[in-house]
Amino acid sequence: MCNFPEMGAELSSNPSISQGVDHFFDTNFFLHHGDKLPQAIEVAGITNWITETTRLELIQKIGKVEVENRIAPFFHTLRFDDLYERSPEICPVYYYFIICMYRPANLASLDFVDDLFNAKLARGEVLTKEEIGIREKHQKGISKWVQSVTAGRKHSKFLQLMKIRTRTQKKARQAARDLHPAYLNDIRTLSLIIYNALFSKKDVVFHTADSDPSDLLLKWLESISTRMVFFFELAKSCKLNPRVNRNIRRGKAFASSIRYTDLLKKKKDFYTKFLAEYQDEPCVQIAIRRWDQSENKYDDSVYLRFPEDIATWIASIHGQLNCPFTPNNSLHNWVLLNYEWPPKNPKSNQVRFSFRSKTLIEKPARTPADIHRKVCLYCRVDSTGELATWSNFTEPTKSELPKRAI
Repeated sequence: MCNFPEMGAELSSNPSISQGVDHFFDTNFFLHHGDKLPQAIEVAGITNWITETTRLELIQKIGKVEVENRIAPFFHTLRFDDLYERSPEICPVYYYFIICMYRPANLASLDFVDDLFNAKLARGEVLTKEEIGIREKHQKGISKWVQSVTAGRKHSKFLQLMKIRTRTQKKARQAARDLHPAYLNDIRTLSLIIYNALFSKKDVVFHTADSDPSDLLLKWLESISTRMVFFFELAKSCKLNPRVNRNIRRGKAFASSIRYTDLLKKKKDFYTKFLAEYQDEPCVQIAIRRWDQSENKYDDSVYLRFPEDIATWIASIHGQLNCPFTPNNSLHNWVLLNYEWPPKNPKSNQVRFSFRSKTLIEKPARTPADIHRKVCLYCRVDSTGELATWSNFTEPTKSELPKRAI
């Protein structure tokens, strides 16, 4: 049995803006611990949670009666609709977080090629022999690169996490390729937990017996870090020329470029900052702890830390999405970001990107959660299972999803 009184100890050594820690548990954690879990988690001062997705999975696995009798008395359930009643802004943010982990088209990521081809497979397309060769060569190259940068060196936190990613990517690639529902459920669960932590400014520990959540959290962080690079470039341009902001609002596109090497470096700077083991200023802290069943201990833990202003900004990102029930007139949520890849000139190392205006939504009418779920495009797509075909590499004609965007 795991040592539950030690849960969250690593968070307490850092300055935090949170009062207490919420502990979330995934489906596999319950299935592997069985009857021991409810007795083990009766620890004073610990708030235990599951998400609505985990609850539905458990009902499918062990039955509703078992969930009501053995789990419900010990665990609160976090629901999308409950958060929506508190904050209608959750809708585009939650679904953007899903996109951040599900084929996000991150050019500055090692997953870019895999996500590109998985997006084609999800649309029912068949890979050519050339594309299959490119994918296999890419996967071998990543493995060799990780071995080369870790061999004979002191393992920094960054390199340790890179090894975690390469160890779990094969399973993640297969799940994404097969449109496995459990993989997408992991993403839904993690998206809801991340949003709740950042929005409520509450530290969180997510306990899992699976390797997917650690990989997904790092993939989410890559997406957020990459987006921050492009938006800092936009902010710099607006500061140098105030007309840039006005022109975008008037419907004109703003185009610029960044060297690919600069994109990689700046993305890594953000990425490693939020992975830092210690932050001087109070932060919102998100941790994933994986229970190793064979060793009977926690292993491969991942900790992210976000200063309050950054946490507020991330909890407000709509990405390319535009829910008609959510205002988008602040924090540049009225802006669409697209980039061009590959470059038109094969010898160029410049990434061309552009910003243009979305349809502005200033003061939408307050809509009850049940009505929103029936009317909102993203909720409807989610409920029908079409969410599994989403991708940031294409622009389906039936939705507002982005094209090669971040």
